[in-house]
Amino acid sequence: MSTRSVAHYFDGETLLCTVYRHHDGYPSGRGDELAEYLNGHTLVNGIRSGYDPRKIFNGADSMAAQCVAFEVNEGHSIRMVQAGNVPRDAEYVYEIHGDTMDPSNGIRLVCYTAGREAPLYDGDPDAFDGVAIEATEQR
Repeated sequence: MSTRSVAHYFDGETLLCTVYRHHDGYPSGRGDELAEYLNGHTLVNGIRSGYDPRKIFNGADSMAAQCVAFEVNEGHSIRMVQAGNVPRDAEYVYEIHGDTMDPSNGIRLVCYTAGREAPLYDGDPDAFDGVAIEATEQR
């Protein structure tokens, strides 16, 4: 059975877009994949010398676009839905936060079960551990 999920991408407090994924939406699936992809990338406001262009996001909108491209290139069935919409069949919700005007805040990844307000995880993508999150959730 498919585990559906959505990912909301934010620039500061502004919701940029929402991406629905039909399968592998659980934390040890999509969550770990997003965390791994985000980890090692730097959010900037304007490209400067000294950055590896393959490892930067030039603004939160670039971050959202590159994450969508990553999921497509990995062969996942995704689609854009109305920003902020969480379809009824989605089991997990991810929020990916960046702030183009203050990129020093870094990138923040949030994961929660659809329909619940308390996050299962809220922090740096580097520390995200989908298996541990799922184990905690099952208790």
